[in-house]
Amino acid sequence: MSTDFQFNLQNISAGLPFASQLASLADAVRDHDVVVQAPPGTGKTTLVPPAVANTLGGRIVVTTPRRVAVRSAARRLAQLSGTKLGEEVGYSVRGDSRTSRATRVEFVTPGVLLRRLLRDGDVDASAVLIDEVHERGLDTDLVLAMARDLRDIRDDLRLVAMSATVDAPKFAALLGGSTPAPIVAAEAEIFPLDIRYAPFPQRLDARGVTDDFLQHVAAQAGTLAEEAAGDVLVFLPGVREVERCAGYIADSSEVAVLTLHGQQSSEEQDRVFRRQADGRRVIVSTAIAESSVTVPGVRAVVDACLARGPRLDIARGFSGLVTSSCAQSSANQRAGRAGREGPGIVVRCVSQSEFASFPAWPAPEIEVADLTQALLDAAAWGTPGMQGLKLLDAPPPHHTEAANRILAGLGAVDEVGDITELGRTLATLPVHPRMGRALLTATAMMPQHAGAVARAVEKLTDARGLAKQVRRIELDTEAPANLLPSDIPALVTALAWPDFIGRRRSANSDEYLFTGGTAAELARSSDLHGHEWIAAADISRLSHGRALIRDGEAIDLEIAMLAAGHLAHTETTARVEQGHVRARERDLLGAIELSSRQVSPTPEQCIAANSAWLANTLADASPNLDRDTEQLRRRMAFLHTHRGAPWPDVSPAGLAAQAELLFAGELNRTSPPKLDAEHLRRLLPWPEATNFDRLVPERLEVPSGSKIRLEYPEDPTDEEAQIVLAVKLQECFGLAETPQVLEKPVTMHLLSPAQRPLAVTGDLESFWNGAYAQVRSEMRGRYPKHPWPENPWEEQATARTKRRR
Repeated sequence: MSTDFQFNLQNISAGLPFASQLASLADAVRDHDVVVQAPPGTGKTTLVPPAVANTLGGRIVVTTPRRVAVRSAARRLAQLSGTKLGEEVGYSVRGDSRTSRATRVEFVTPGVLLRRLLRDGDVDASAVLIDEVHERGLDTDLVLAMARDLRDIRDDLRLVAMSATVDAPKFAALLGGSTPAPIVAAEAEIFPLDIRYAPFPQRLDARGVTDDFLQHVAAQAGTLAEEAAGDVLVFLPGVREVERCAGYIADSSEVAVLTLHGQQSSEEQDRVFRRQADGRRVIVSTAIAESSVTVPGVRAVVDACLARGPRLDIARGFSGLVTSSCAQSSANQRAGRAGREGPGIVVRCVSQSEFASFPAWPAPEIEVADLTQALLDAAAWGTPGMQGLKLLDAPPPHHTEAANRILAGLGAVDEVGDITELGRTLATLPVHPRMGRALLTATAMMPQHAGAVARAVEKLTDARGLAKQVRRIELDTEAPANLLPSDIPALVTALAWPDFIGRRRSANSDEYLFTGGTAAELARSSDLHGHEWIAAADISRLSHGRALIRDGEAIDLEIAMLAAGHLAHTETTARVEQGHVRARERDLLGAIELSSRQVSPTPEQCIAANSAWLANTLADASPNLDRDTEQLRRRMAFLHTHRGAPWPDVSPAGLAAQAELLFAGELNRTSPPKLDAEHLRRLLPWPEATNFDRLVPERLEVPSGSKIRLEYPEDPTDEEAQIVLAVKLQECFGLAETPQVLEKPVTMHLLSPAQRPLAVTGDLESFWNGAYAQVRSEMRGRYPKHPWPENPWEEQATARTKRRR
């Protein structure tokens, strides 16, 4: 490779605003890593790579998130520099590469650079430039972290993080360490923008972007095509929406309609970047055109204000693309595309108040996406669990745990998270570890059909050349499968997603229970209806917690066992039914029951079943206890509430937590024991238990000599809860001091001879000196056989009538 080649920056930079910062960039990058911040259209992607190459010499590798952007950037730089694509300027994407020994600037996707880093442990370059870091793609974050690791051991390597809109200080801190990296910023001339809002009642429903909304977007684009001074750029979240909306525009307008998305061929994409001599165009695009590429001639933007990104459903264990409102920063970048060449118009298809509620920045993928591939890559890099990687944001622990479970199930990592030999092999394949494991296992099962297996995996992943890659790997020979070539797609799908092998709930059901324990319904348009067994390949999360199977393969039990045999097990469960412990032995494939039979429970199973049943029963807010047991529980609860430890908690939750202590030695029976006072007393601490009856007495002696039961409150934590002593009035003559329990006054219910309340008081002395006279006046004629003295202080208390005293 020639090291004396220099790019002619004067020719390349003509008319590009970033040209004013080339000298600052050169000064900074000689001795430091650098953060470059410049809006779309300033020329950063075109100018920074050749400028860094001229300053540092050697080869420069530039990552940008999308293949279309990689090819477009390389072609533009080759054209402006007067070089042939594939020589001084080249590119590499999965399945397509144009480079040579003379290449000084190579544009690649983050995934391509990631594979190189894992394969070689280094990068053949003097600088790594990472573009569009603000998008916070998972591969981009990993490449930045791994390159940062390399920077610590390679003084000759420079890192440059580039973005249109970015939290520059955060990236500067990551790159610079103790001293933040310098920031080189440029401003673009943005012409005035006329920003309008065109809300629509329902952009999304349970199945995604509504067709009515796409027609609304198309109508806005058709109107702008007649008003704007140039082309109209329409932003939609995905390929399906782009194609449908483009069709609506073409049906209602004479304007030329083009589409731009990642599934097009390079020739189809290139049409968008060629200026049209006359006539206006409407370009309907995914987020590719937001910042990765620049479409010339645009003077108007119609923004659906939607974004599609990966989301992991932890509860169900599957990940997928979710459509939601975009971030404000994304919408602002889209709007800027209309103001590069002159005054522009922007129509946002939401209300202004709705737009104000959008998040300021998009969520980093590391916080919301499936981390299975990333965790495998990190383990292959020597940082299991991403521990030690200099990441902008740490991954959520529950996402990391979910990914490690999948990798362990695939055999890619061991019990502590370290990579295995199989894991190292999977890390070299350009497919998700699930698909890599399916590829290797199916090939080993059906070696005579290795090509067909590779093609089945390629169809599911868009990968290329897998058969060639597998041929270089030594495979462990599996037991030959009694399958036909027509079974390969089903086998591959089942091997890739063994936890999403599903069995129909019932003969007339569209819901499938998966081996992983979750469930989902078939889409109405699916051709899988009527099959007992399926392997799901595409599951969408819908509103109201539902999940929909959009794609998959019909399988049979043989394929299910071949793919998920490691999940097969026999399980015995026991539970209390109608007062007895009953046990059932089940043959399971994951969570799916294949067969079952009733068996006799073992003592251990009785203990488990009784404990669970009692915990549930005792947790009831009103456990069914006899009167004596409930009275004791209330006394213990009152003491615990007002004195705390060591007195036990006997609330429903407290009893449930102490079930095994309550019923020690009784749980191994085939019938659950019933809680009684003897069980409760087992909870009393020793030697403190000797004071229990004194602290919270069951009964109190009154002046008549009777010992009356106290009624303790059901819930002693209630501020209005009271201990009640219901006693015949005549038994309390002469009692002036109100009884207390734990320094809490007892509420006296003074009863008539017929046991009806005459007075309720917490102050006996006041009652005798006041209200008693009125009670006496009303009662002595009604109950003449009972004493009603004028002076209750001098009367002898009695439980008897006058005659029996």
